[in-house]
Order: sequence, then structure tokens, then C-alpha cells
Amino acid sequence: MCKSAKELRLRGTVNDKSWRETIYEALLEAVENGNMEFFIEIIKCNPQLLWISEAVSGRNLFQLAVVFRKDKIFSLIHGLDDRKVALLRSLDKDNNNILHIVAYLSPRPDHLSKISGSALKMQREIRWYMEVKSLVSEREVVQKNNEKMTPRQVFEASHEPLRKEGEEWMKYTATACSFVAALIATVTFQAIFTVPGGYDETLGKPLLLTDMHFTAFILSDTLAFFTSCTSVLIFLSILTARYSFDDFIVSLPRKMILGQAILFLSIASMLVGFITALSSSMRQKPTLVVPMKPLAALPGILFLMFQYPLLKEMISSTYGKRLFHRDTKSWLKPPGQDQHAHVTSVYVGSNSHSQHSVNSQI
Repeated sequence: MCKSAKELRLRGTVNDKSWRETIYEALLEAVENGNMEFFIEIIKCNPQLLWISEAVSGRNLFQLAVVFRKDKIFSLIHGLDDRKVALLRSLDKDNNNILHIVAYLSPRPDHLSKISGSALKMQREIRWYMEVKSLVSEREVVQKNNEKMTPRQVFEASHEPLRKEGEEWMKYTATACSFVAALIATVTFQAIFTVPGGYDETLGKPLLLTDMHFTAFILSDTLAFFTSCTSVLIFLSILTARYSFDDFIVSLPRKMILGQAILFLSIASMLVGFITALSSSMRQKPTLVVPMKPLAALPGILFLMFQYPLLKEMISSTYGKRLFHRDTKSWLKPPGQDQHAHVTSVYVGSNSHSQHSVNSQI
């Protein structure tokens, strides 16, 4: 494949059949599937292939990487020299710049299928938009396409259904979690006034005040009450949020992460409080309590099993490593000083794609 690309460069023609059947289609397929190694190898063999574009849309390789949401391919633009400026400023046939292109939802159905929850899908789309926006100038940010729309207007129009789905998902999750937190707050509030062992009718103090298990019960019950109240307030802030597009980047996921983490702490404290209260009440027969202690861990384990994968994904998506690699090293040699380039445009056909245009510096 690399040999064919080099021969193409030497012959200076793109009308060769081997080009149509191998080089171009293979390169386009590499972009669509995110095959970074193959992409780099072919471009290194013939850097002029960097300028090819698709006939139907008129989009270059990095614009297509944005369309298919291939972050590894797109991150390679950070390793280019001044050529990346021309690639980023390129317009397609509808006068869409690269920021317009990323503002549209990807046509690939599998792009967001592996992401849990509509809110995280919305977050991923905004991250793509913000990444591309950081690379273009203010001119591209306010530039309008043939539909007289700026990139931001395109993004909001095309992602409004996903934003609504994310809002519904967030509200449903927050409502369910706040119900559990409110239930824990009610139970723990009542438990503090009906302590195990009862009260001394004369002095009004708990009879088991000096018992170690009773002290642990008071501490765990108090912790469960205050953490459940805190989580209720956090989930309430989620329910009353504006749900703007920018809220999905950090604000809403951070609240959901914090709310679920505190809710888990509340559940764990409630279970500890139950076991310590039982141990305090049954201190005369501790052998009856020992078999019940492992059962107290069951609700906490189930909560972790069902909620931890989502919580982990939210933490990773919000605070994990960057989706894009801005520290990509230079991977393509600068063009020679003695090269004289001109633009050649041809049309080729393929089985998997409709007619394409190849614009290449030969």
C-alpha cells in the first residue's frame, strides 16, 4: 500500500486505477474506522494525500474524522505544522467550516451507543464541539453557512432532542435518588428518638448510654441523617437546574456524582446504625447478632453493583483523561522547499461510498 502511494507521488497522476481501488478508498476507510496507524503510514508515504476531499460533501480527511467522531485521527492535527491552519479553515460544499461540521450529530449510529445515559452522550458531543472550537479562530466561530447559521446555532438546533433526553434522564435519576434519600432521612430521624434500650424515666437519659454499640449507633445514625439530607438538597438542585447545553459539561455530572456518592455513604451509615442498634439491644445474646452482620452489607453491595458502573463512567467522563491528545508530537515531515504543487481534482467511484473528489497537491 505504501509502495503504491509512493509510486502515485512519483508519477504525478491520480487517474491510475490502483489509486481508485486502493489508496483513496483505503485511506477513507481508515478515517471512518479510526485506524490511526494505517492513516499515519499512508500519509507519511505520500503527504500530498493529506489534501484529498470527498466529492459529495467536499470535506477533507480531518473534517471526516470529526463527522465520524474519531478522536485519535483528529488528534493527529496537533502534530502537523502550518498545514493544519489550511485544513481547519477549509469549507465544504455547503460552506460549513469544521466547527459547523462538528455541530451536527454524527451519522454513525454506534458513536454514542457505548455511552450510558443521555446526559453523558450530550456531554461527549459538547466536548467535541469545545475541542474543535479551541482550534479555530473567532472568524470561524461566527461564520455562517449556506443556511445562514453560525456553528453554535447549528449545534443547538441539531442537539436539542438529545438535550431534552439528557434533561429527562437527569431528572428521572435525581427523582429516584432523592426519594431514597428522603426515606433514609425520615427513618434515621425517627430512630434517634426511639433509641435501643429506652430511656431512664427519672433522669430522661438513654439506659445504654455507656454501651459502646450504643455510641456507634448514635454516630452512624447521625451521619446517615445528615448525609441523606445533603443528598436530597443536591438532587433538588439537579431538578431545578436550567439544563442549558453548557450545564452538561461539568455542572450537572458533578452534582450527580456528588449526590450519588453521598447517598451511598448515607445507606452505608444507616446499615451500620441498624447493626449497632441490634448489637446493643441483643448484648445478652451476641451469638444471634453475628449471623446477621453479613446481611447488612447486602444492600450496600447491591447498590455498588448497580450504580458503580454508571458512577465510574461519569467520573471518568468528567474528570478523567482528556478525550483528545493535544501533546501529539510532530509525525509528518514539513514539505520540501523545492516542491512546486498544483491542485488536481478527479472523481472516483467505489462500492462503499458514492462518487468522491480527490483534491491533492501533486
